[in-house]
Amino acid sequence: MPWERHDNSIYDKVVHWFDMIREELCRPDVLPENAYNMNETGIMLSMLGSIKVLVCKGDGRDYRGTGTKRTMVTAIECVSASGEYLNPMIIWPASTHRSN
Repeated sequence: MPWERHDNSIYDKVVHWFDMIREELCRPDVLPENAYNMNETGIMLSMLGSIKVLVCKGDGRDYRGTGTKRTMVTAIECVSASGEYLNPMIIWPASTHRSN
């Protein structure tokens, strides 16, 4: 994110956040094995390497990715402050929608 998008007091906000979280994490009832960080990452899968397009040498059009079906999957990772981790979760697109 460009620095210009933040106001001038971002440094003070970051320092304040770390001061607050330090107090919480130092409490005796907050154990490192119970403090987790979760990260979600979207990954675009495609078959770009398997498609070949033949064009004339002087053709200026950009054919990269032409006709490629892309699938978005989501990976979720979760790790505790003590280094323990949960198995990653991969979320694939649904083939049918369920109605509740």
